[in-house]
Amino acid sequence: MENAPSTGRDVRPFSWSPRTITAESLAEVLECTLETINSEAARGALPGLKIGRSWIFPIEALEESLNERARREAEKRRQPRAGACSPTPAPCPIPTTAPAPKGRRKALPSLD
Repeated sequence: MENAPSTGRDVRPFSWSPRTITAESLAEVLECTLETINSEAARGALPGLKIGRSWIFPIEALEESLNERARREAEKRRQPRAGACSPTPAPCPIPTTAPAPKGRRKALPSLD
């Protein structure tokens, strides 16, 4: 088939539309491993499409998903944590003096 007529199609490595991003590129952008991207996509934490053995991600859907996730996590950080000191004037249960040492202290060796 060496003399076959050209079909006019590029024979470059697979690339995708500028409106999508590959799992490899997304891992680079998010500074994580490809395995992390694949597992997050498989569990539904990242909006993507699996085509064959590869994932692709629509950039607009990623932006929406990451923005929503950031909002939820920020809201969680604003919630008071269990066992944390309250912002009210009530005193926190933190000791104001150090406990006395237990047992006898050994004398330091002389440098003479």
